[in-house]
Amino acid sequence: MIAAVFKELGTSGVTVFVFMVYSDHTPMMTLAAIVSILDAGYIALLL
Repeated sequence: MIAAVFKELGTSGVTVFVFMVYSDHTPMMTLAAIVSILDAGYIALLL
């Protein structure tokens, strides 16, 4: 559980970075959003 939470924190940081730096690159933003949603779902499954 702890590892999943820290993975989500890392993914969140990367997602924020992608949205700030690559705001015009739609596929990259889509990938970042999908991975964040999947990570949140995994944590919800663990709870």
